Amino acid sequence: MSTRLKTNVSSTLASLLTLALLISMFGAAAAPAAAAEDPNIPQNLAVTDVKAKSITLTWDEVPGIDPNNGYQIYYKIGDSTQWNWAAWSGFSPKIVGGLEPETTYSFYVTSVPVLGTQSEKSNVVTATTVAEDPNAYPEPPLTTPQYLRVTDVTYNSIELGWTTSPLATGYDVYVDNKWFGGDWAAAGKFSYEIAKPTVGQSVYFQVAAQDKDRRVSGKSNGLRIVWGQLDAPQSVQVVSGTRTAISLGWAPTAGATEYEIYRDGDLIGTSSVPRYAATGLTEGQAYDFTVVAKNSLWQSEASAPATAVPGREYNIVAYYAAWAQGARQFSPADIDGSQITHINYAFGDICWKGAGTTGAVCQNPDIELQQGYVFNGGVIQGYPEFDPQGFEELKELKAGNPSLKTLISVGGWSWSKNFSLVAADEISRRTFAGSAVQFLRAYGFDGFDIDWEYPVEGGETTNARGPQDKENFTLLVKTVREALDAAGQEDGKYYLLTIASSQGDNFTVNADYANSVQYLDFINIMTYDYNGTWQTEAAHNAPLYYDPNNKAASAKRFNAAGGLQGHLKGGVPNYKLVAGIPYYGTGWGGCASGGEYQQCSSTIIPGTWGADAKFDIADLENNYLTNPDFKRVFNNYAKVPYLYNEKTGVFISYDDAESTAYKTAYIRSIDIAGAMNWEISADRNHTMSDQLAADLPAGGSSAVSLPAPAAPTAGKAAATEIPLQWQAVPGATGYDIFANGQWAGYADGTEWTLKSLEADTSYTIEIAAIQKGGDGKAIRVSVFSSPLMAKTAPASNATPTTNPTPTPTTNPTPTTSPTPTTSPTPTATPTPTPASTPTPWYPSYPVATPSPSASPTPSVTPAPTASALPEPSATSVPAKPLPFNDVSSKHWASDAIARASGLNIIIGFGDGSFHPNGSVTRADFVTMLGRALGLDSTGGSLDFKDASSVPAYARGYIAQALEAGWLKGYDDGTFGPKKTITRAEIAVLVAKALRLPAADSKPAFADASSIPAWASKYAAALEIAGLIQGDEKNRFHGDQPLTRAQAAVLIINLIDHAKKAP
Repeated sequence: MSTRLKTNVSSTLASLLTLALLISMFGAAAAPAAAAEDPNIPQNLAVTDVKAKSITLTWDEVPGIDPNNGYQIYYKIGDSTQWNWAAWSGFSPKIVGGLEPETTYSFYVTSVPVLGTQSEKSNVVTATTVAEDPNAYPEPPLTTPQYLRVTDVTYNSIELGWTTSPLATGYDVYVDNKWFGGDWAAAGKFSYEIAKPTVGQSVYFQVAAQDKDRRVSGKSNGLRIVWGQLDAPQSVQVVSGTRTAISLGWAPTAGATEYEIYRDGDLIGTSSVPRYAATGLTEGQAYDFTVVAKNSLWQSEASAPATAVPGREYNIVAYYAAWAQGARQFSPADIDGSQITHINYAFGDICWKGAGTTGAVCQNPDIELQQGYVFNGGVIQGYPEFDPQGFEELKELKAGNPSLKTLISVGGWSWSKNFSLVAADEISRRTFAGSAVQFLRAYGFDGFDIDWEYPVEGGETTNARGPQDKENFTLLVKTVREALDAAGQEDGKYYLLTIASSQGDNFTVNADYANSVQYLDFINIMTYDYNGTWQTEAAHNAPLYYDPNNKAASAKRFNAAGGLQGHLKGGVPNYKLVAGIPYYGTGWGGCASGGEYQQCSSTIIPGTWGADAKFDIADLENNYLTNPDFKRVFNNYAKVPYLYNEKTGVFISYDDAESTAYKTAYIRSIDIAGAMNWEISADRNHTMSDQLAADLPAGGSSAVSLPAPAAPTAGKAAATEIPLQWQAVPGATGYDIFANGQWAGYADGTEWTLKSLEADTSYTIEIAAIQKGGDGKAIRVSVFSSPLMAKTAPASNATPTTNPTPTPTTNPTPTTSPTPTTSPTPTATPTPTPASTPTPWYPSYPVATPSPSASPTPSVTPAPTASALPEPSATSVPAKPLPFNDVSSKHWASDAIARASGLNIIIGFGDGSFHPNGSVTRADFVTMLGRALGLDSTGGSLDFKDASSVPAYARGYIAQALEAGWLKGYDDGTFGPKKTITRAEIAVLVAKALRLPAADSKPAFADASSIPAWASKYAAALEIAGLIQGDEKNRFHGDQPLTRAQAAVLIINLIDHAKKAP
């Protein structure tokens, strides 16, 4: 993960240790000229050992050099004049690994007296690596059978199953630690028969593999079954959460073949695996989830409840770099565990042919899990000089923060060389998975994070890779998932499995998300490093949105919004997606005036920890923002800041609290699972951590947030302009307006006119409320408003206007048309209405094919045009309910939606969606009501000023409703066919249509006093008739708009009521 440098410079660099000085990735590191007077030059550099892939160097250590600063080692190959950085070491000697056999290397060493400086070079030494011995590596043992489990229970038998071992010809079955029988067909199953089982009888199973040479594997996980009983599932926990979904995980129960999941005591689903996602939930409402284990005969008691509150269960994942314990002097003990939910310790390494990626021998008598030979795929400590202390401090940190989860992250940019080789072979995959379990158990981790950079294409040029990586990626994560579940079954614990993902759409293909995502708990996408020192144009490290001023061909796609949307479109469920936020900036030097998007003369400038052009946020706050030569500018399009020094031409793009507030608002708007950061030692002032913790609450805690602007409306559009207005948000100091996913402007009030638009063009408009502090920076940003669709007039009809269409007064006459806002379900069903989740517009980014080409420039796919209410023919019959792609069978309104669509009362959209949370206009609801009541859709005249804007399909129904006295227009002579209809309006309209008399008293709703007087008694009438009900707090919300799902339920209730009426 490091800084995700994307270069193609050929290199055999070893791992990044305490200093992130990836100098070779920015160009040649010039060898310093010798200077005898420099007392810090290391003396007597020598080669003491040469192997096929490593060379050991020794030198005389310089008195006074702090081991935390240490020494830098550089190399070149053969006769080349190109010197590259090879490694860092705190002391002599140093094994430089990752080399190629039979290759000549030269080395020199410098000391680091003070961070950011180096001595002149030592003497140069040269050595040639030896040939690799093909017989040097022991044959791996026979693979142990994986995940022994119960597949069925009958009245006199226990059916066992397991994942078979490669090369196995049969399996020995052990009962109560004694050999009992075997599976000689090597089918991976065994039937254990019990002639007269008794309740409470305990049996303990294990299996081992054997092959044709009579080699025997180790024994599988143990499985204890007590006849007649199943333990309640343990370790039930929230794995991730969004505003509308909660993902759960629990330890597999020995003997269970299925699980029932309950929400507040009600069964909501079943699962054959120890994971389940509850969706369609209401933001801010607390739910208790319990799980029951089952097989064909037995059922457990319910688990202990896991309480979860959607919108307050976000994941905040912090990567911690092991080398921060060195020169950076930041240890795990320095982390504030109360502000995060997960720590990913970076990095573990992978052993291949007896050595890690750096070339260091894996076998190490001082490391518990590496005292014997480590076979291909074995997970090993990445930083033995730091890891033991780091692991112990993580345990102590967890002890003080019981809800904190820790994961070991394996790989990263520098150590992904052998992932492709490991994933390609079943034996090495199983070794990898088995050693992952051993690592978690030995060092106290709660999960395993795979950071393969990258399958199929990209990453270091020396990495193994190929098109087969796509299929093998799925096989690898499936194998690890099984191993973790097997361990969890024994340990009574749920182990997490996550990955780090590239921001490119090609990664969604190359990582085979269509098949692999089912095995992952969540995915940390690296939405940063969009621009860097591999280019000479200064641009933003992690822009949130597209900036039209950036003329690069990739600009439309290279932003965090594009990366997140590409993953959602590429098959990642929203509750499994975590956005990356960098705690560092990237800089250039010698940039032309202004800096931003200008050409720069230098991509190698001193950063926080060396000449890598990377700047910790704390360093920027302490030393750059306090420097008057650096001017801070906030890019409103991209929603990120930058610093520019006009004197030196230094440009630094970075993230701060303000940009983080915008990014957390976007995370909540698109309803994903939280934020990840690289890397926590950079945020020593807690600026970023404080903002994330405030904006993305975890563990059910509440957050201070702004509500979304309600009731956005568009006035009469001209060819190039659309006037807008919306309701004010308490606490907001202004509003950001977005059109088609791009920032369009900032308004101090609640009106704004979009200008410079294309004629005869549809726009999706969203508005976010902003609260700014005294310094003018945003400190709170709301989620987006409900999307507003508007279209500019044709060029020939353009008459610009800046005034929105008049809206009703706040105290209207008893008509059916006050100004709209959101609403609970107008239905008598007891299911609570899920909170309306904004569904903003975003570009439809193409998914790249797995080829080594750059991410394609997006072609924007417009949002589907509404075909919500096409007129049925006179001879139409009830259609088969449509299988809408955004309405599952578990949706609270699915039955009503199916019936309403089957009757052609409400139709879906052209892309197969229904948009259950979309709002309903006045014209559309009158049409739905007319169809439900069998009115004639033809004929009738309308005298409204805006009669020409009434859809043809609605004109007849509106005319009849007017004639019947169900509704009337606005006082200004308009009807407002495209205005959203509110709950108060539909109360009057439906009650009059059904000829229900107004009630003599107010309704019993908790907010009855807020219902307009002209609607109050009609709402009471519908309540008495059982056609509407309040939300979970018995509130009516009369001023909020009706959604399409709510409309479907209300219409079906109306039909059923009409059938019963005399």
